[in-house]
Amino acid sequence: MIITFWQSGTLVTHRLVNTQPLTTKGDSNNHNDPHALSEESIIGKVCTVIPTGKLLLLSRSLLHTFNRKEVKK
Repeated sequence: MIITFWQSGTLVTHRLVNTQPLTTKGDSNNHNDPHALSEESIIGKVCTVIPTGKLLLLSRSLLHTFNRKEVKK
C-alpha cells in the first residue's frame, strides 16, 4: 500500500513496508525511512496511478489551495 503522510512539515508519499511499527520506504530508495510513523501523520492512501503524472500535478496544485489547518496533520 502506498500512503501519503506528514513528515517534518512536508507531505510525503511512500510505500508502507511494515505495520508494526509503521515503516515506509520510497521506491527509489535503498533503505527504509529512518523514522516510524504515527497513525495521526497519515493523510490517506493512493487509490490509482495515472502513468502520465498529470493528475499528480493537478493534485499538488489543489493541495496548495487548502489551508493547512483544514488538512489533518
